[in-house]
Amino acid sequence: MPPAVLTQLCRYVRGTLLALAYRLLYVEAVWAYDLASWLVSAGAWWRWQARALRYAAGGPALEIGCGPGHLLARLRRLGGSRAVPLPAAAWPDTRARSGRFPALAVELSAPMARRAASRNGPGAVVRGDARRLPIASASVRTVVLTFPAPFVLEPATLAEIRRVLRPGGRCVVVEGALPPRGLAGRLATGLLLLTSGSGGSESRLAAACRAAGFRVRQVRERGGFGTVWLTIAERTH
Repeated sequence: MPPAVLTQLCRYVRGTLLALAYRLLYVEAVWAYDLASWLVSAGAWWRWQARALRYAAGGPALEIGCGPGHLLARLRRLGGSRAVPLPAAAWPDTRARSGRFPALAVELSAPMARRAASRNGPGAVVRGDARRLPIASASVRTVVLTFPAPFVLEPATLAEIRRVLRPGGRCVVVEGALPPRGLAGRLATGLLLLTSGSGGSESRLAAACRAAGFRVRQVRERGGFGTVWLTIAERTH
């Protein structure tokens, strides 16, 4: 089989598996999301998500595609039902500040939105499409996405993110990750790459964000949680 054909076949198989996984975990079997996340990350999934907080630009904050709402719940627990406190040490640059800021999530899947709302309380999760965010223009300072589906690459999605961000605001995307080394990590890596290809596709998002008018930087973090890739897109004006 010619290499080009094999490459296309692999992409097709991976895309088919990914679409099936998203449908199952976000619509038909939302109860299995946490188990699947744990399996493909060797237990590091929630630590991977939390890396986004280090690069937030302050609040108000919006999480797009919150899934079952674990990250949102953590934010809201830190600051009560309506606010998020982050110590100055959590901010890596000159925008460092401490304080409390509101947090809200938008989730497209109705079953997943209900699950996230049950964890976070009424008003914390709004059902909506990232390509038509039900959020006022220039109303948030931070947008967070963790392991988003391919919709994040669409110009309509990036235009909406730019619209809702205030000038100087940031979109922080935890885009890919690999588990820590060890047998469990190797097995999890196989599952992760088979189903999503996570861990090496960050450049596509960076290019799309630049084309949408963002100032972009990419970060790779390593630790006991494995390796995490983040793309940080800032609205400059």
